[in-house]
Amino acid sequence: MGKRCAEVACFNVHANVRAAANDRDGLEHLCRYLARPPIANDRWQELPDGRLALRFKQAWRDGTTHIVYSPHELIEKLIPLIPPPRRHVVRYSGVISSHSSLRSQIVPVPAVAAPEENDKPSLPLSHYISWSQLLKK
Repeated sequence: MGKRCAEVACFNVHANVRAAANDRDGLEHLCRYLARPPIANDRWQELPDGRLALRFKQAWRDGTTHIVYSPHELIEKLIPLIPPPRRHVVRYSGVISSHSSLRSQIVPVPAVAAPEENDKPSLPLSHYISWSQLLKK
């Protein structure tokens, strides 16, 4: 493990990878890495009877090299992984969590720009626009 790597309770954090501000190739590589699918498409194979086989990267200790699912079984396994609607998908813990007393030392405070005289008034925080304001537009 490197200086900026940690593994706790089977959870691995690797923070040694970075991209400089003007390194477009490095930024693209990092974005492709973050956006990759959890299971590579080339590891799936459709069998002649319509079932799907998932090939493992390495054989298990007992010699198993793949798992075979029917389409319904695969969907049954994937459904619990879908987050419920209107729920946060990313959960923060430790220093980055909202209840941490050290969060103010880690997370930067956004700079507030002073409004100029020619600026338009800021929009309300609510996305609701009254009927009279819609008619006025």
